[in-house]
Formats: sequence, C-alpha cells, structure tokens
Amino acid sequence: MLRILWLCAVLGAAVATNCTICLNDQCYSESPFDHDVLLYFAVIDHNYNIMYYYTRDHFNAMELDNHTIIFKKRISNPEYRQILLTVDPHTSEVYFYNVFARHKDPLINKYDPKTNTISEPDIVFNDNRQPTLIYVCNGTVYGVNGKYPIFYLKNGSVEDIPGFENLHILDFMCDKTGVIYVQTRSEMYRIENNALTAILNTSTESDIEYRIPTLGANGDVYLLSDEVTSRRMYHINSTTKEMTPVGAYERTIKGLRDWKFDKHGNIFTDDLFLDKISPRYLKPNSVRCSVITDVKITLTRDENVDDDDDDTGINFRDDYT
Repeated sequence: MLRILWLCAVLGAAVATNCTICLNDQCYSESPFDHDVLLYFAVIDHNYNIMYYYTRDHFNAMELDNHTIIFKKRISNPEYRQILLTVDPHTSEVYFYNVFARHKDPLINKYDPKTNTISEPDIVFNDNRQPTLIYVCNGTVYGVNGKYPIFYLKNGSVEDIPGFENLHILDFMCDKTGVIYVQTRSEMYRIENNALTAILNTSTESDIEYRIPTLGANGDVYLLSDEVTSRRMYHINSTTKEMTPVGAYERTIKGLRDWKFDKHGNIFTDDLFLDKISPRYLKPNSVRCSVITDVKITLTRDENVDDDDDDTGINFRDDYT
C-alpha cells in the first residue's frame, strides 16, 4: 500500500500533462494540431477517417491520418456560411444544413464522397418544420425543433416519432446497429430500428444530468457529463443498451462542450475556455490510469513491473466504486 501511495505522489505532477483524459484504462495527452476548426461545426467519418468542417464560405475535408486538407469547396450561397454538418455513419454521405436559410432556398445539401459532388436532394421543410438540429442514419433524415420534437423524412413526407412531445431534446445520434439515442436534459431515450417510438434507456447513472453524446471509433455511442463536478465519461453497449462509466477528464479542463473520436480512437475536444480556435487533439500514451469515486485520476504501477523500470509499466486499476 505504501509503495502505491508513494508512486501516486511521485507521478501526481504528470497527471495534468500525461493524463488529460483517462478512458478505458488509458491516459490520453495533448498532441499537435494546428488547424483552425470549430469542433461544434465539424463531423468525422470513421469509414475513411476524414473530418469535414466549414470555414466562412468553404466546405473543407481533412484526412486525419496525416492532418492533410484534401479539398476546400467554395460555397457560393452566402447564406450557407453558418452550417450544421452531419455525416451518415453507414453511407459516409455528409449533409449540411443552414437553420437561417430563407424558405425559398434549399435547406439541405449533400456531399457524396464516392462521386466528390455536392447535390441538392429533394428535401425541403415547410416553415413550421424547419429543424434546429438534423441527423442522418442509414439514409433517413431526422429533424428536431421546439414544436415537433423529433420527426423524420420518408418518401418526401414528414412523419412524427411519438413519445417526445414534451421533452427538451438536446442531441441525438445512431450507433453501428442503427439504433438512435436521444439525449434530453436529464434522460436518455432510444429509437429502435423496428419501432419508431421513444424508449427510455434506463441507467444506474440517472442522477447525472445532461450528457454530450459522440460516436466512438467502434461504432458505439459514448457520453460525456457536462457537470463540472462530475466530468465522467460513459459508454452505451450496443447489445445490452446499458450505460457504464468508462473514464473522466482532468480538472484543468473547465467544461467540455464537444468531443469527437477519429477512426483510430484519438480524441478531439473543445472546452469553454480554450484560448485558440483549433481543438485539443488527444492521443493515448504509455501511461495507464484509474478513476476513483471523487473523479480524481490516479496512476498505479503494474504489479509485474520492477520498481526500477520506467513509467511504461504503469497500469490501470478500474475503480468505479
């Protein structure tokens, strides 16, 4: 016990730099990323490991294996300078949508990476159905606005999904199986493939309020508590639908407002007080970690490693009690 406490004390100074995030027994630390990207207006296609984002009047694509910009397509319509992007995780097609566009203009454009073309699909919302948030799953476009919480487009017509009438919906996305998870202020719901209705996703962590969802490199949905006192990260099992804590982020980050995985499991984050436009870029390192009850990240040594060895023998102790 004394040896473990000593090691934690010695390595405590390394937590902030070597363990910004502790996730699935692995420490993540910041790596260089010098591109101006507003993460909230960016999406990542895990099939090809490409980040799509826009900067003023350009629609951009960046290959994340080497952080190389593949193309910059000029957007001629000035009303598309405020664009929300979404990528279909099953088809890799990218949809961009402007909530401030005039009714006479196309509201949704689609980029097809297979043909490298931008088209205007036959998708037009009338005035009372213009969504403030869209998501696309398996080619189906879903929308949210205040009066009609969740609806989807089918054969050119709008269909409501029952069960969300009095809920404040903050975000939603689908996992690799096509199940859609819907985040409200205090609860998580899901929409199954064979039942277009709201299903409460029960969880032992129901006391934690708003969680920020993101799609993991494995196609599962991960969640991040935005509570400063919690800073927990969760994983939803695509088979059992159970949500379990799998990590936390370090205290020096003053509230994450967005996070995204690339194809290899590296993490982009955007926090409220980051003094630059480019997001944090975090990669796993050789340090292993543990998250204890009060959400402190601690470091412990592998029992099979001699005391004289270096820090690469540090191992994770999964302690969520």
